[in-house]
Amino acid sequence: MNPGDMLADRYEIVRELGRGGAGVTYLARDATTGREVVAKLLHVGLMGDWKAAELFQREAAVLSQLHHERIPAYVDFFPIDDTEAPRYVLVREFVDGASLQSRVDAGWRGTEETIRDIGVRLLRVVQYIHDVRPPVIHRDVNPRNVITRSDGEVFLVDFGGVQDALRLSVGGTSTIVGTPGYTPMEQFVGRATVRSDLYAVAATLLFLLTHRNPADLPAKNMKIDVASVIDITTAGLRKVLDNWLEPDEEKRTLSVAHAISLLLSSVEEPRAESRVTDSEMVPVEPPHGSRIRRTDADGRTTFLVPGGAGGRRGLAPFGVFWLVFIGIWASSNVRGHAAWPVALSYLPFIVIGISMFVWPILSAFSKLGLEIGADGISYTRSFFFWRRRVTVPLQDVGECRIEGGMERRSMRSRDRHGSRSTSRLCLDLGVRTLRFGETLSDREREWLRDAINEQVRIARKG
Repeated sequence: MNPGDMLADRYEIVRELGRGGAGVTYLARDATTGREVVAKLLHVGLMGDWKAAELFQREAAVLSQLHHERIPAYVDFFPIDDTEAPRYVLVREFVDGASLQSRVDAGWRGTEETIRDIGVRLLRVVQYIHDVRPPVIHRDVNPRNVITRSDGEVFLVDFGGVQDALRLSVGGTSTIVGTPGYTPMEQFVGRATVRSDLYAVAATLLFLLTHRNPADLPAKNMKIDVASVIDITTAGLRKVLDNWLEPDEEKRTLSVAHAISLLLSSVEEPRAESRVTDSEMVPVEPPHGSRIRRTDADGRTTFLVPGGAGGRRGLAPFGVFWLVFIGIWASSNVRGHAAWPVALSYLPFIVIGISMFVWPILSAFSKLGLEIGADGISYTRSFFFWRRRVTVPLQDVGECRIEGGMERRSMRSRDRHGSRSTSRLCLDLGVRTLRFGETLSDREREWLRDAINEQVRIARKG
């Protein structure tokens, strides 16, 4: 198409932006709004594979459902049937910027600080698409699909993985989407997860550091040997690359939130991430009257938290109601000795009711011990004589945070520590998240969150 041509009698072609084997991307002007847009035109007939049309339609469907300021907004999608070869057009918001690939090709070289900043901005977009339900897996994060604007903002594009992508048939039934060097092993067997995107993000940052495709870098035991290529001076960036470039996805244990914290830690005090300023040290002792106990000995800090099992207190009354309901229902259906088989069928429902009644009560008497040292975090759940202890290395420990919202209560139901809420503390430990503190007051939760984050920071420095 030439400048001045119209698409769907609405989009006027301004100029060509890029061209692939079967598609062309144009800058166009929307006659309805007067704004500049990007029109991606795909010639399905030239692909020799109708799977490409499916991927292109998937990109349109995904974009129409995503609403993030750093993802170019969906505008339109339509077919063109005026030729023998079918064509599809996807129209999205135009971002006045350049891809990371084109910037590097033009000679751009960034400092580690700049590359960390790009990583943080990119991860915040990735965090958004992974947090929607069901999660959106991009499958083709690479320097060509990351756009940077003159003010430093970062945008993620091309959610269909169609342009400049590697497409291989697996058993004739599935299609692999990805760009060589940025595609983890699991995608080559047709399986992509949120951790696949994390590998691609790490590979993209490595490209910015080395200006070489990760596929061209030396490897050791199937893992890219970063240390043999470049000396990374900041520990946070080094930890993120080391964890996310693992060929085995099960070993990519860092959460996005933890990775952002690590990348920021070399630029800002991580205490800012846990809402504590330099001039506002976390008090050593918990709030007055708290049942939390803290001990410091031999370079280790231990927090003993009551109600560590995290039972839902509201289940106990419901458990009583459940048992009464099942009792009335069972008694109305059981008649005589011949009805014993029918009576036994109610046994699972009775067990569920007893569990709902007993578990919150038992939870109130349980305890959680958190021990933080240079070798990692150990947490112990205990109930009378029962104990379970798990140890997680510091590199797999995320930021402690508060999740949940306020629960409406009368003034009489507020205790001496302040109003209670439905919130709880969450701490990412490897691939699992430890949830606790539901029985604590808001002030206790805030103090414990800040104290844990501070001790983890001190342990990492030590």
